[in-house]
Amino acid sequence: MVISMGRIRILAVDDSAINLAAIEQALKEEYEVIAVNSGSRALQYLKSETPDLILLDIQMTSMDGLETLKEIRAMRGGRSIPVIMLTAKNDKTTFLESTKLGIYDYIVKPFQSEYLHERILRALKRAGVITFTSIELKAELKKLQRDIESDNRKGALLRADEMVNYKVDAMVRQTILKVRERIVAGDANGALSCLNGIL
Repeated sequence: MVISMGRIRILAVDDSAINLAAIEQALKEEYEVIAVNSGSRALQYLKSETPDLILLDIQMTSMDGLETLKEIRAMRGGRSIPVIMLTAKNDKTTFLESTKLGIYDYIVKPFQSEYLHERILRALKRAGVITFTSIELKAELKKLQRDIESDNRKGALLRADEMVNYKVDAMVRQTILKVRERIVAGDANGALSCLNGIL
C-alpha cells in the first residue's frame, strides 16, 4: 500500500450505525474515516471540510443518497469530490441517475472488505488523489489500446477522458490527449501509433 494514504480522508454517509461501524472497521488502518449518519450531516461537514472521497449510501431516511449527491454537486468544490454510491439493491435506474451526477463507482452491499479497498483505491487514482504505479499505468494504457484495436470508439473515448485526470507525468498526459484527438478524428492507426510511444 501507499504510505501517504493515512492522511486520505473518507467521508462515510449511512443512516445505519452497523454499516458505518463496518466501514470504519474495514478502512481505519489506511484512511481517516469521518462517519456521519445522514445526508444533512454530510452537507454540514462539507461546508467547512473537503474529504478526498465520499462513500454515500443511497437508501437513507429523510434525505436519500441521490438527494444528498445532488446537493453535494451543487456546492462549491463539490463537483470534484469522488463519490462511490453504496446500495443494498442493484437498481439500474438509480445507477443511471447516480452516473449522471458524476459518481466514480457504485457498490452493491454486502461487500467484502478487500473489494471495498480495491474500489476506493481505483476511485482515488481516477481522481488523481494518488498516483498509479508504472505497472498499473501500463495496464490501463493496454486497456485503452485494446479498446482502440477492437474498434470500441465510445469505450476508448471514455477511458481516455478518465486517464487525462490520472496523476501522471506531463508527457504521458499529453500523449493521452493526442490519442484522444486521433480517436475523435476516427484515426485508430494514429491513436495506436501515439500510444505505442509510451507503452
